Amino acid sequence: MPTPAKLHAGFVLNSKFCVYLLGRQILLIWLCETTKNKTKQKASALYVFENLVDFLPAQSLAKTVGKYLRKMKHLFYILIISSINVIGQQKPIYWKQNEKLTWEDFQGKADPKSSGNAKTTYKIDITPSNIIVDENDNIHNYKKLSTVAIFYKDLSWSKEKNKNSLLLKHEQLHFDIAELYARKIKIKFREAINRKETKFSVYQKIYSDLWNECRLYQKKYDKETIHGLVKTINEKWIQKVNEELSLLNIPN
Repeated sequence: MPTPAKLHAGFVLNSKFCVYLLGRQILLIWLCETTKNKTKQKASALYVFENLVDFLPAQSLAKTVGKYLRKMKHLFYILIISSINVIGQQKPIYWKQNEKLTWEDFQGKADPKSSGNAKTTYKIDITPSNIIVDENDNIHNYKKLSTVAIFYKDLSWSKEKNKNSLLLKHEQLHFDIAELYARKIKIKFREAINRKETKFSVYQKIYSDLWNECRLYQKKYDKETIHGLVKTINEKWIQKVNEELSLLNIPN
């Protein structure tokens, strides 16, 4: 039973330092676009900001940064898919061809109210994390766009005490399906890059459409296999997804 990590085009700022870094980045980008080469103006503005940080409490500083963030559309996309929004606290597992999940990777606390015996929490992440989009919706470093499939250990769990290998195979395939759609998104991104597409909205739609398709595919997998209980059908799904992955075996 998969739980896709919810993706946001925003961020959670949990410390004054994070707010400071974000605010400083916002100011620098704005200055670069509005003051061009006026070094003195940039230096003065940064000086004011540095001193503002010293006496404003974190909450007030966050509100101030948020106020200007809403006014400046292009800054809303400084970080795509929430690079500051930490979903899991432990180091995640990145999908690799020859590495499979083990029950030791499912380190989260099981939900006693859940009818499922295991939960896989995954995410399809856009890289790099420091994508910058200007006020005209153009991505500055669009040629670097790619995707990766990630598994979160501390948000994934299992109730199985006997280490059921069939259930583990079922959960592994949820992660494999995430990788399958990460590749599909990557291919579409590369097609857009090859035609020199720079618009953030174009890449956002590609991601959104295929992410929704991925979620439907995951639900279909669970439904047809009854969450992995029907071994023969689950094995057919494993073969099917592996064949699809082979067809989309693209270099990084």
